[in-house]
Amino acid sequence: MNLNELLDILEQEYEVYNDLNELGHKKKDVLIKGMVNELDGIVNAEQACIATISKLEDARERWLKANTKGNNIEDFNNLIENSNEEDKIKFKEFQERFKKLLQDVAEVNEHNQALIEQALEYIEFSINLIGDAISSDSVTYGSKGTNKKSSALFDEKI
Repeated sequence: MNLNELLDILEQEYEVYNDLNELGHKKKDVLIKGMVNELDGIVNAEQACIATISKLEDARERWLKANTKGNNIEDFNNLIENSNEEDKIKFKEFQERFKKLLQDVAEVNEHNQALIEQALEYIEFSINLIGDAISSDSVTYGSKGTNKKSSALFDEKI
């Protein structure tokens, strides 16, 4: 059993999460500036990262199944506990780096979610404002010069 193989898989996963984190920061800037065209590219890149993470998770699970009795945290902890001091230190340092990165990813995602919700509220407000303006008591003329009420372009919210 080679723990370096597992660490390599985890390092690759870390790099992809780091890319995902950078994309999250770019997305924040794009959302703030309202650059919708760039947002589509970022979302596509995020989806590619997520697909890569899924493949790496599968590789990690296969390694664990092949090198432990099961696929649970207890077996993994026993594996690390029974390894040499150098491997223990590597995994502990890696765990700390990964934990910090995942916290940053979560914070950026929460912030981006709030920005998206705020943008959606603004869009809904704008649509309602336009709908109210159109459905007010404005009068237009029909084909024979008769008065005709205009109809709203948008359905009103009930």
